Amino acid sequence: MRSPFSTARRESVSSRVIAVTRRRSCKFQTWKSRVSSEIR
Repeated sequence: MRSPFSTARRESVSSRVIAVTRRRSCKFQTWKSRVSSEIR
């Protein structure tokens, strides 16, 4: 029998990873827009 605590911990870790990835992608988008504006 699997314990629900381990699945809950895994879900929290996955949600944290998703949040970090989303933040990183947002930072990358702002950096890309800044670079494109500097090129123009």
